[in-house]
Amino acid sequence: MKRTEGVGCIAWGVEMRLPLILAGPIVRRATPDKVWVWLATRELLDPPHLMLFTNGNSPSSPGPVKAGIEYYPVAVADNLWIYMLCAIPETPLDRGRTYFYDVRLKGTRPLFKSDDYRQFLLKGNRLPTFMLGARGNNNLHALYGSCRKLHGPNPDMMKAAEEILQNASEDNRPQYFFMGGDQVYADDVDNQLLTLTRPLRDALYGGKRETIPGLSPAVLGDTIDRSEFLESFFTSTHMPHHLLTFAEYAATYIMAWNGDLWDPLLKAGRFSDLGSADFSNRIIGQRVLDGAQGAKSARRVLANTICYMIFDDHEVTDDWFLNPEWQLNATKFDSGLRILTNGMAAYWAFQGWGNEPAAFDETYRATIGGFAESRGKGTQNAWSALIKTDWSFVAPTSPPAVFLDTRTKREASPTVSDIDRVGTRVIEGISLSTRRNKEAPRLLDGDERARLSGMIAKHGTSGEPLIIVAAAPIFGFPPMEWVQRKIGGVSATTADLEGWSSNPRNFIDAFDLFLDAGSSPLIVLSGDVHYGFEVVGRISTTSHSVPFLQLCSSAMKNEVIGVDKFFFRIISLFGESVAAFGFWDLKEKGKTDGPIAYTATNDNANDFFNRRYKSSPYYLMQTQFIKRSGRRSVKQLIERQNNLGELVVRGQQVSHRHWHPASSSGFSARSFKNWNTGSWPIADIVGAIKSIFGR
Repeated sequence: MKRTEGVGCIAWGVEMRLPLILAGPIVRRATPDKVWVWLATRELLDPPHLMLFTNGNSPSSPGPVKAGIEYYPVAVADNLWIYMLCAIPETPLDRGRTYFYDVRLKGTRPLFKSDDYRQFLLKGNRLPTFMLGARGNNNLHALYGSCRKLHGPNPDMMKAAEEILQNASEDNRPQYFFMGGDQVYADDVDNQLLTLTRPLRDALYGGKRETIPGLSPAVLGDTIDRSEFLESFFTSTHMPHHLLTFAEYAATYIMAWNGDLWDPLLKAGRFSDLGSADFSNRIIGQRVLDGAQGAKSARRVLANTICYMIFDDHEVTDDWFLNPEWQLNATKFDSGLRILTNGMAAYWAFQGWGNEPAAFDETYRATIGGFAESRGKGTQNAWSALIKTDWSFVAPTSPPAVFLDTRTKREASPTVSDIDRVGTRVIEGISLSTRRNKEAPRLLDGDERARLSGMIAKHGTSGEPLIIVAAAPIFGFPPMEWVQRKIGGVSATTADLEGWSSNPRNFIDAFDLFLDAGSSPLIVLSGDVHYGFEVVGRISTTSHSVPFLQLCSSAMKNEVIGVDKFFFRIISLFGESVAAFGFWDLKEKGKTDGPIAYTATNDNANDFFNRRYKSSPYYLMQTQFIKRSGRRSVKQLIERQNNLGELVVRGQQVSHRHWHPASSSGFSARSFKNWNTGSWPIADIVGAIKSIFGR
């Protein structure tokens, strides 16, 4: 196909010209036998070939790795094509070795121009790179994070990710980026940011805009408060400029991942350049411009690490699928169904497709692509395909990483009154209730629990770690969750009551999944809550004991500020450590609607356990929160600043730290915390008691 110089669209009387490469390249699913790279382009390309090289930094570099070539284009707008490019090496790639890659048209002509390379190469390299883990089993180095709102407060931690990658040697470079949700915000959008995207939105569709059934075209105006038109079916508290059309979702993703598009957008929007943008709200303006710089870093990071992604809620709308009742209400409105389909289709095109490309056949791609390109035709078919998709997946890392979909496979919480019994957990003098809020859902329905159980049992190897990526922490910060439960007694949506602790059944489900891993230590990576922390613990029954780490890094760019910041500081000062025993009794007393859960206190934990542990089934959970190190008080248990997690697994050694903005400039990290999976710091109490009493 002939390569043109640009496609333009008139907005505010100014032409927005689209570059050929709109976003990417992003390295997606990768194994020694197959490598996938994602790309967004303005037009259909001549046959693009993904080429792999063992050395790409010299004009006399060896020829490309011999590999088969596959490519899959999907048109989602008049001027937006999503590509999944694949290389299938004849000889498996080596782990622990840096590989270079490039895209050539018909296998000879470079796709990228010099300006493209400048935007995503690491310093000193002539081509983008990736590394398949390290040599040997259980050898992994990954960054992880979530909650990146372009106009969120304080520095974008994508800039920290780039700094880490730029300064890393081959022996200590992060190989993977685990993205745990809220990579864009669809509901909480600043009006100046929405206005800024208009030239891009119009250019993607050649100026022909989508209309939303049931909503006046006037609602699509950038300055109109959209909240009153959405509150019948959505529950976000930040909806004045909620994304509605597929073009709005797509433009937001492109802006989040390609900072070099911001200059022409600012000019097309009659703003000043990045250095002195004439935003009406200077504070928001500076945050948006920081997001633009973060987007430049994001493009470089995503092009040079293998990326796996799962949604949380803001990619579509806050609280989406909070529970089955929410889903039923939202989808009975034509406008609600269209907006949800737009959000989920955009998630598939920009994130979900790359996690398991082979899972989406030609029919699926045509259904979603046709819906998006036609500006909403075939909504019901697209919705049916999206809602039936199994979004959970296993990343082929070592150790493997299981990504949980805790949003689209939920089930309602039963209304039987006797499941609402209250137990208490005493933590540093605080009594925490385990009451189940009636609106809190069960995050995994029966089919999804069975599917995940099979995945975990298949990939868990006795004695070797297994990584679980859950959008929200499975084992959260108890004082904060106690406050949320109290607020949730008034309003489930205000309290965001969709965490694991909101419904004790979720704990039981998590325990069962953990036990499916045999004796494999579990490393749980999470985000969502806008603070970081670390928990070491153990789950036990009479026959099994599974050690685990709960690591949480959040937010990448949405720091808690103002009054909330003061509240976070107070709530995080409850003692130097938080430790607790929790006992869960599963006996149903003739009920069949799922387990009843309650906890015992650690005042008389041993006596309670001695009297009850023969009553099967039951679970014992032990947890210990890790004190923060660094310049702050040792009593601080959570990281309130924007942060980015870094996980390193080397055999039985597991290390973790949080990166955060430094007090002056740049970024700094807490010193590594280290654990050895062969000598876990939380003792196996069940095993000890059985040994003492001979039971």
